[in-house]
Amino acid sequence: MKRLLLTLLHLSLLLAVHAQQVLLVGRVMDTDKQPISYASVFAKQDFTLTDENGVFRLMLTANDEKIELNCTMLGYEAFIKEVVPCDSIYLEIVLLDKTISMSEIVVTAPVHKIRGSGSWSNLSPVDIATSGGASGDIYRALQSTPGVQSQPESGKLLVRGGDSRETQTFIDDMHLPVAYTTNSSNAPSRGRFSPFIFDGINFSTGGYSAEYSDALSSVLPLYTKDESRIAKIGINPSTIGMAGGGTAVFKNGSASFNGDYMNLSPYFKVATPNDELIKYPESFSGVSQLRINPNDRTLFKVFAAYDLTRFEQQLFALRENNVYLNSTFRHVTANDYNLFAGVAYGGLWDELSTMSSSSSEWHLKAKVSKRFSRLINVMLGAESYFRNYDVSMEELNHHVSPTLHSVFLISSLSPIIGLNLDISARLDNKIFSPRIAASYSFANWNVSLAAGQYVQQPEYRYLLSNSLLDFERSEQAVAGVRYATNGRMLRFEGYWKIYRKLVHLNSNNGYGISKGLDLYFSDEKSIPNIEYRLGYSLNYSDRLYGNLKEASMPYYLSRHNISAVVKYNCRTLRTIFSSTYTYASGRPLAEGFTKPYHGWDLGATILATPRLIINCSLSNVLGIKHQYSNESGMAINPSYDRFAYVGFFISLFGKTAYDVSNF
Repeated sequence: MKRLLLTLLHLSLLLAVHAQQVLLVGRVMDTDKQPISYASVFAKQDFTLTDENGVFRLMLTANDEKIELNCTMLGYEAFIKEVVPCDSIYLEIVLLDKTISMSEIVVTAPVHKIRGSGSWSNLSPVDIATSGGASGDIYRALQSTPGVQSQPESGKLLVRGGDSRETQTFIDDMHLPVAYTTNSSNAPSRGRFSPFIFDGINFSTGGYSAEYSDALSSVLPLYTKDESRIAKIGINPSTIGMAGGGTAVFKNGSASFNGDYMNLSPYFKVATPNDELIKYPESFSGVSQLRINPNDRTLFKVFAAYDLTRFEQQLFALRENNVYLNSTFRHVTANDYNLFAGVAYGGLWDELSTMSSSSSEWHLKAKVSKRFSRLINVMLGAESYFRNYDVSMEELNHHVSPTLHSVFLISSLSPIIGLNLDISARLDNKIFSPRIAASYSFANWNVSLAAGQYVQQPEYRYLLSNSLLDFERSEQAVAGVRYATNGRMLRFEGYWKIYRKLVHLNSNNGYGISKGLDLYFSDEKSIPNIEYRLGYSLNYSDRLYGNLKEASMPYYLSRHNISAVVKYNCRTLRTIFSSTYTYASGRPLAEGFTKPYHGWDLGATILATPRLIINCSLSNVLGIKHQYSNESGMAINPSYDRFAYVGFFISLFGKTAYDVSNF
């Protein structure tokens, strides 16, 4: 009898537990049905990792009719599915690569862009964080893209013969006036924002959409997340400072904040720089965003950022305040018209030892688009820029307030299967700029062609001297061929750019030409757990601009650029190792050229625990002494030969470590 009572008691306890617990067994795979090890699987507070065979077992607490199951892994799209609790559940999960598949027409955030007209990559934040030497910086990671000049001294994007001003950054389709941090002489700047803030990074090296303007070479559109359904809090201590933030989720929306303090003084007490500064760069920045989704057809966002930077070197001291505010509204009507309205403000105030300057910009934009059939999609929009620049030096004050008013029309056509056309035009302050892009796909091949005119207001320092300067202009033609199959892609692009009305000696009589070709090969499948990218760029440039006496090759360019990026996913150590090699031929001097540039950077991203990721990188491993150019007969060298970075991404509340600063 005693044994029977114990048995009945044991069964009743099992039934009670069984009434509250549900066993979920499953397997996580990639699109080739290969198992994914150490993927995070969670539902509410229940959490586990997959084993070496991609198998997981998760005991769910079943108090609801439905449970939201999440699965995440570095380099893959997040998987979210609602499951209904029952006695036992078996589920096979297929994770998609972060890289968007090469479809005929790619729709990213609401931008409608034909693949093949100059866009090399759609990078995820994880791709950037795990790139050797990038130290989590968007712009440094993009320097391994074909067509981009190696620029270790400035850290900025120089695309296909153009200077850094010719590439403009947009956040949620609104212009970002100041994209880089300010640093001391010959020390590289960084992008103002963490890549984890953005849902994806699309980069066009030429032939970009008529929706964008005021850029002679290329554009970098960045898009924040439309929603964040997981609350999180995290910190990011590193060798150069401390960051932290999180996201609060509420009904129909969320709010996020991330703060970052950076101070290079402790770092350079250990790593001796080439240049002694009186006070090393110190900065504080804060970024916040509010998202409201009242319904499935409406989205309202507010994005705000502030930066304070200060440092002091031998010739001057700098204190800089930088503010950016961006607000956008999107709505899809009952008739499927996509409406967009946005306003952005950027303000910059610099205080130097002998002068002060300020600049501000208001950007207003509205557009409407609709797909009328499978064959045609039309977008119509208008935008305005209101800018102010002030410079004060002793008793002299200079001020200029240029404006830019534009309208644009884009027609995207698909007359036959495989063929896509973008026929578009802009009107910028009465300057008519037609553009066309064509893409034809068949089997594993894609052939593309893009051409058009692009305009840009002159740099403000020239406008302060002559406010009547006309817009600078470039005409581009880009042709490319791409072959992609089984995780491998080979791409070739040739381009031709003609510059007109460049600012030269305080007038618009400058001109130039830039032509070249880019080769790119990537392979993610041939060698298990290894992916690599190879790129080569050839550029011939000649221009008359600034104060030059005759047309010549710009001082910041190299004719040949080579990059090789290799990543190895060591599942046993839960670590992604990366190596980036960069070669650039010599840059022009008054007589001859500088020595070629050789840069070898290493990185490692360690998934120590589900709530901790460690990111390490070392630039210029070999410590080669580089010369970028010369000035008055003196060599211009970098501020430091190597730079090491170690950062810890720690999740204090949330499910995954790499979401620490991910809005």
